[in-house]
This record gives sequence, structure tokens and C-alpha cells, in this order.
Amino acid sequence: MATPIYAKKMTEQEHMTQWRLMNKDKIREINRRYRESHKEQERLTKAKWRKKNREKSNAYNRKFYAKLKTNPEKYKHYRNLNVKATKRRVRTLKETLIVLFGGCCQKCGYRRNLAALDFHHKNPLAKNGRTRLHIVQQRPQDYKLLCKNCHFEEHFPERNISPHPLVISHVEPEKREVVS
Repeated sequence: MATPIYAKKMTEQEHMTQWRLMNKDKIREINRRYRESHKEQERLTKAKWRKKNREKSNAYNRKFYAKLKTNPEKYKHYRNLNVKATKRRVRTLKETLIVLFGGCCQKCGYRRNLAALDFHHKNPLAKNGRTRLHIVQQRPQDYKLLCKNCHFEEHFPERNISPHPLVISHVEPEKREVVS
């Protein structure tokens, strides 16, 4: 007697494939929970893979963004996510570094507004792109925390007003008030 088609015995692989199809939501939830509890490990694994497979990663990104540009709404959404993440990362880094350097301008003592504080690289040739926390922590002597005014004075000493020939009469400005 011939066995009916529907009674055919499934292989382990076929059984798992069918189970996955029937339990997509359950698998998605399990994966989400795992990713939440292993965020740092996942970040490091991805970074390691990207470093090892730089060409594949760049090719994927080029293909992904080329595809996104065909859909302006989606492109705008992803672009906004990237901008927000970058701003958040930079703000967090800056706040951490400001605390590390004492929280005020090292020249005049200004401390009212975090946005008015900058980091001056004593050796501009060593700057090479982004400022990274671990580099600053290793070599804090290469950096100064300055307010915007002091930072510009540091970069453009030749533009100081006192010896400038165009200034007819110069009244010495009051010493800046240090706010505690």
C-alpha cells in the first residue's frame, strides 16, 4: 500500500523551517530581548566585523544609501536619525570632557554656558579628525578647555585690539568676572 503524500516524514531541517515560519513573532521577541541584554557585546562584535571587512561594509553602505535616495521620505528619516545620534554622541563626549577638565575656561574661569566652551588642541597637527575620550584621557596635557573668546584669542593673537593701528583710543575693558 502506498503512503499518502501528506504523511511523508519530514527531515529535521524541514521541520525547523516550518516551525520558524509558524513562530516568527516569538523568535522576533526572543531576539529583541537578547539584543537588549547584550547591547555592548553586539556593538563590539559589529565594530570588529566592520573593521575586518571594511570593503564589504562600505559596499553595503553605498548600496543601502543609494537605494534610500530613491525614496526621499525614508532617506530623510534615516538622515535625521543619524544627525540626532551624532549630536547626542558629541554632546555626551563634550560634557564628559568638560567635567574632566574642571568645568570652566582654564584661562579666564568662565563657566556659565557649556555651548560657549571649546577644546583647544595645543598641537593642531595631532588633531586628526574626531576627538576621542580615551585619547584625551591618555594625553590631557595636549588639550585646554577655553571659552569661545579665549579660544579665538589663542588662535589669532595677531588680531588683538590694543596694538592695532586702526584703534584711535583704547579703553582697557574691565576684567572678566569669574562666576563660581
